Amino acid sequence: HIRTIEMQAKVAMTRAKLLDDFSSYQEALEALQVQLMVQEVNYGSVSIEVAATLNNLAWLHNKTLAIDLALIEVERAIAIREKILGVWSTGLVTPLINQAGILKSADKLDEMLASISLALGLGWADRSYKEKLALFDLLSTYAQAVNNPQAAIYFSKRAAEMALTGGRVLRLAN
Repeated sequence: HIRTIEMQAKVAMTRAKLLDDFSSYQEALEALQVQLMVQEVNYGSVSIEVAATLNNLAWLHNKTLAIDLALIEVERAIAIREKILGVWSTGLVTPLINQAGILKSADKLDEMLASISLALGLGWADRSYKEKLALFDLLSTYAQAVNNPQAAIYFSKRAAEMALTGGRVLRLAN
């Protein structure tokens, strides 16, 4: 039964990411909330499965502009992963990137930079193309916000470079 619920939530989450619309977000939120309740009963409140679901809920709540709820969920996801994996685990990078995106939405740019810095320090080489692209985008936003146009241009170029090369980092002319 739990596998069926997890599969339904996974399908709803994938659909939400692909369709990128409010109604698909609502459907995914409902499925993930059911999944979270079932996981907490079956795995306990401190498990990697619960942390992953909380991270997905946080992403969806950010998309639906429920920023305060998104921050609570992503912080809980990070705390669970820290407890299970340790504070220096590369398993923290994905929720830290998600947290940075939520903090960007909340216009908390200094806190966003702290999340990005920690994510970068935990394992840049092991990150996926999408995660690296998200980090460059967030760093560009931060540089613009602190009125550093040279840094903003640098990070925007790195993001463009990754997009053009499918994730391999080359050096475009500065």
